[in-house]
Amino acid sequence: LPFSMPSPAPYPALTGSDPIPFLTAQGAILIDVDSQVVIYAKNSHTKLLPASTTKIMTAITAMENYPPDAILTAWESFSEASTDAALVGLKSGDRVSLKGLLYGLLLNSGADAAETLSQNFPGGKKAFISEMNKKAQNLHLSDTHFVNESGLDDNDQYTSVIDLARLTTYALKKPLFAEIVGTKELFITDISGKKKYYLKNINKLLGEVWGVNGVKTGYTERAGECLVAQAERNGHRLLSVILNSQDRFGETQALLEWGFGNVTWENYFLFR
Repeated sequence: LPFSMPSPAPYPALTGSDPIPFLTAQGAILIDVDSQVVIYAKNSHTKLLPASTTKIMTAITAMENYPPDAILTAWESFSEASTDAALVGLKSGDRVSLKGLLYGLLLNSGADAAETLSQNFPGGKKAFISEMNKKAQNLHLSDTHFVNESGLDDNDQYTSVIDLARLTTYALKKPLFAEIVGTKELFITDISGKKKYYLKNINKLLGEVWGVNGVKTGYTERAGECLVAQAERNGHRLLSVILNSQDRFGETQALLEWGFGNVTWENYFLFR
């Protein structure tokens, strides 16, 4: 060839014999991030409610369509009066940077941050959600469709664990996204610096389980407990997706531990 081919990523091989942990999750998957090899899958293409894992796509849509220095104005919405949705604490008229809103969206799953990102979009919420679906098509996420930006239950809002794994792999290539989902807690402010909002990551595995450095939780009564998580150990990264579980944190930890305990990585080099 008239050019050099890159060496392939180390290839994961399932060499251990430990039994796969019992999972209540309706859908689950474990993939090697660098090679994109699926190590374990349960109902990988079953369309399930995504709950707030939706906000991974919300974040990507905002990052790719707003300028990095954008300042957005919070809107009066259902979010301010909601007793069910997780909130940043934005009030109508608050002006917050795009980066601050992304932290609020991904750390404590702020529905008010999601609402602000969609309502300020050229063409409004409808156009923003259309962009979310266009991105899903561009990434060939054939099991995925969105009708809202925050993850509210709707029969026309769905994804699969394999689609969510592919989407998250794409998102983690963005340094800002990876930085945010790996943050445990912080304060953000409005642009005046006078209003402060305390944010705490809902992902209980972050900083508690070896190597876990993200990514996003989700929960509604219909969707059950959901969690997308990445862990890195000894230079290898595994990504798990759990949807509609009765114990998202315990089952994610068990699946990651099983993966790292039973997979070995082989290096293959191209002849030049």
